Amino acid sequence: MGLIALPPDYLQLNKRIPFGVYDAYGRLLVAAGHCIGDEKKLGVLQRRELFVDEDEAGALRQSLHQSASSLIRNNATLEVIAAARLSPRAPGHMHRPMARPVVREELPTPSPATLTPHHDPHAPRLPTFGREGTLAQRCATIVQALGSALREAEADPHWLRRVHAVHEGLREYIEYHRNAALYLLFQHAGHSNEHYSSHHATLCTVICESVSKALGWQPEARLRIARAALTMNVAMTQLQDTLAMRDDPLRPVHKQQLASHSQRSADLLSKAGVEDEIWLNIVRQHHDTALAAAPLPSLDPTQRMTRLLMSVDRFSARISRRGSRSPQSPLIAARDLCVGEDGLPDEFGAAILRVVGMYPPGSYVRLVNGELAVVLAPGRRMNQPLVAVIQGSSGLALNDPILRDTALPGREVVEAVPVAQVRVSVNPDRALALT
Repeated sequence: MGLIALPPDYLQLNKRIPFGVYDAYGRLLVAAGHCIGDEKKLGVLQRRELFVDEDEAGALRQSLHQSASSLIRNNATLEVIAAARLSPRAPGHMHRPMARPVVREELPTPSPATLTPHHDPHAPRLPTFGREGTLAQRCATIVQALGSALREAEADPHWLRRVHAVHEGLREYIEYHRNAALYLLFQHAGHSNEHYSSHHATLCTVICESVSKALGWQPEARLRIARAALTMNVAMTQLQDTLAMRDDPLRPVHKQQLASHSQRSADLLSKAGVEDEIWLNIVRQHHDTALAAAPLPSLDPTQRMTRLLMSVDRFSARISRRGSRSPQSPLIAARDLCVGEDGLPDEFGAAILRVVGMYPPGSYVRLVNGELAVVLAPGRRMNQPLVAVIQGSSGLALNDPILRDTALPGREVVEAVPVAQVRVSVNPDRALALT
């Protein structure tokens, strides 16, 4: 019998349990259909490691989906959603401990030399990026500079210095304008597939920087995962841009290039002067299917960083337009982060959800009064973002966006609106000026 760990707080007084509850030795503690009516007995059970037979897990998965939907309907805070965690499945075995929160992880500290590019006094001085113009112009400058660097990748330390310079500009930008960066990058992902590779890398980096900080990771770990996100696809930048514009099936040669790009990217970075093995390993393993399926508690620190990048990469790809494929609704993609395909909550997904919100900046929503709005920033509660109304309840586009706080009565969000249904163009500078 294979067992799946069950969080103790799932058990509640006088609540019917739809499946049997076992201890780590497979002994039945509570029969399916039973209600625990004794508070003392409930306390004793909640202090133990509890498990569910994987053959009976369907009821657990259904319960989890119902729980997530209930949290949405009841306007739960993002903190509540993020706290609803279960351990990953123990693959056919017992004695698998429950997953622990990944908050405040202590990740290995590198030698300063491994993360600092070598200084060459004769190297040309590089420009700073993202300091001039409006918020939209500054973000575009950073993405363009990254795209240029990635397309011209070579085994040269001077090239690596270009990448570091772009990253420093991006870090400075999101330090003060994180929601603006998310807004602009989500907007581009939903509306355009041009320069896909650099936009995708930038969006993944912004989310990784933000999530790793929210998880309490040390600065060195945050730097590593951000640099890995920025460079994970460097060996196939031009191919990725080309394929994003096409809607025909992949050719065998393209499949082969895609399959090998992780290793080739790590090799290129190493030849260019990257000495930090953890950075290289994250890039090398960011499509490792075995790592993606492994229980999170079994992973070492480098593998946990890689898993976070995997989640961010997958989420960003799903909400992006490619070829003739419409982007997936950020609402669905963000919700699926919290509850995975196997029906079990994902810890890193919950952390991503806390950062971007259920309605990410740049996505569209319909308000209860019929107005169409674009999201500017997450609110404290998952269904109460700060928005800019771009179309009135009459269906007419507004000349200037109007700021709305959807936490106020009569301004509530009633649904997410797919990009394909939006016929109103949004001036990013006017929208961002409202925040």
